[in-house]
Amino acid sequence: MSRRNHSKRRPQARRREAGIPAPKRNHKLARVPIEEMVVPVGKCYFRSRHGKLRFTAGEVDKALAQAKRNREVNGNAYSEERYYECPPGGCGDFHLTSRTTYTPRNGAPS
Repeated sequence: MSRRNHSKRRPQARRREAGIPAPKRNHKLARVPIEEMVVPVGKCYFRSRHGKLRFTAGEVDKALAQAKRNREVNGNAYSEERYYECPPGGCGDFHLTSRTTYTPRNGAPS
């Protein structure tokens, strides 16, 4: 009797057995000169399990433009629209968001 998670049942295992290569993902990035490229400072885990990318006040405008350009090149409908400062108690840097306007949570001061 075979096990439930037997390797022959998984599609990537079947590809390896047949010698078929894995499908290639098409990740296109907009050509940006290295001097203009923005790298996040790190991640902020304030109210976020997976961490939001942190940008400094001087780089956040460039980061927003870079993110929009990359989304357009890939043809992705989801796009970053604005940035906001991390709330008090957080990292104090800025984060990008796709929401066009800020809507406070229930019970939170506006």
